[in-house]
Amino acid sequence: TSNLNKMKKIFTIAFIHFFLVNFVVAQDIVSVNHLGSYTQAQIQASIPVPLIGLDFGVDAYKVNYNTTDPFGNNTVASGVLYIPSGCDNFPLISYQHGTILEKENVASRNPEDVGLLAAAFGFACTAADFLGMGDNSGTHPYIHSESEATASIDLMRAARDFMTDTLTYTLNGQVYLLGYSQGGHATMAVHKYVEDNNLLAEFDIKGSSPLSGPYDLVGVQMDMILDSSYTSPAYIAYIADSYQYVYGNLYNSPSDYYKSPYDVTIPPLLDGTHTLFELNTALPNNIFLFMEDSVMQNVIADSLTNLHPLRAALVRNSNYDWLPTRPIRMAYCDGDEQVNYMNSIKAKSTMIANGATDVDAIHILPGATHGDCALPAILNAVNWFLTTATICTPWTTNALDVDFSQSVRVFPNPANDVLNIQLDDNLSNQDLMIEILDLNGRVLKQSNLTQTSNTQLSLTELSQGMYLIRVYNEQVNVWKKVVVK
Repeated sequence: TSNLNKMKKIFTIAFIHFFLVNFVVAQDIVSVNHLGSYTQAQIQASIPVPLIGLDFGVDAYKVNYNTTDPFGNNTVASGVLYIPSGCDNFPLISYQHGTILEKENVASRNPEDVGLLAAAFGFACTAADFLGMGDNSGTHPYIHSESEATASIDLMRAARDFMTDTLTYTLNGQVYLLGYSQGGHATMAVHKYVEDNNLLAEFDIKGSSPLSGPYDLVGVQMDMILDSSYTSPAYIAYIADSYQYVYGNLYNSPSDYYKSPYDVTIPPLLDGTHTLFELNTALPNNIFLFMEDSVMQNVIADSLTNLHPLRAALVRNSNYDWLPTRPIRMAYCDGDEQVNYMNSIKAKSTMIANGATDVDAIHILPGATHGDCALPAILNAVNWFLTTATICTPWTTNALDVDFSQSVRVFPNPANDVLNIQLDDNLSNQDLMIEILDLNGRVLKQSNLTQTSNTQLSLTELSQGMYLIRVYNEQVNVWKKVVVK
């Protein structure tokens, strides 16, 4: 009897919670589609080291949203939102990805490990494809600070609207920024844009981790690029293509910039269908062998004034010399052959000289290359976030004070004709009931779940709107929300 009374109380509390929500569509969102659901075991299997704290399964959603292009015009971009399953209150990580040359090799096509990892730790996580990638047409403005920032910020807005207005989840206000390589540059750009434009009331940054990024493009990073054995010449062509697209003043034709035959062979490799490896192997490691001599002479001679169009663009998109008021923790490895590790050291010293009081640069793994530095740097950043984050906690309470909310997953959400119910091992051997209820508490559909881990419910008879899913027996009482569209 005590269990029954307790369950009735839980039922009442749940309906009070649901009665107070509104179902609206926000103007930032163009569309949202469920990409897939991932278990804790699947996410752990994708990480080459065992981790403690991956407590959540994850649902991934493709988000198409409104933003602006580098010229201030409205455009629609794509990205991914990762949500921990089993609760509805989270901190938020904005993750900025590293260099990608292929337009289709983005998270909205194939959810990537970092976003899944962050959500498995209990953070909601957004990951913009960036402009010119995924569903956005045109050239990708590579290492372009403003569009990196606005694409990421506008995705956070769209994701927030979807979570709060459609799923009626809650973001607890804590915001964290994370990115590696180009993503490190983009993360610094997002943080700087938020502070420069007085957006801290909207995005309360609790920690920012730009990792192994090229922040001083015209200084320490150019020193590495000018080396006769720079291993990543593709970055040079990618940046030149980007800045010609954005600023339009680098050259009239590729032959003004590149020696033959590279003036002919480089442009087709930048059409969004080729890999970074293909572009790298098509270029010599010595920049002086494929860039026109006159261009290199003028770039080097202009080191004092930075009036040359390429140097001016690099200065404009460098983002190490400013005064952050929120915590920044960079990371680097001194064996990095692609991004000069002095970028992080110089950024730290410059920010501190500007008056910053909470900036650090951590040497993660001595001797590690750019690729080998990535995972240790990302894990270090997430562990740092966890020291201040209020992690996702279930809002449901269960009959015997045992929380089973993370053991029940419903997807896709929003759903169309079919809803999948997935149970973890600790529930799949039990006899359970499942109900679909409307927001007035009326049971619309009921069935048995008899010692099974997966089942499907038909939703064809339901109209569009929000419904409650209840999975229960005498020991279990789990509530989920689902939107039928």
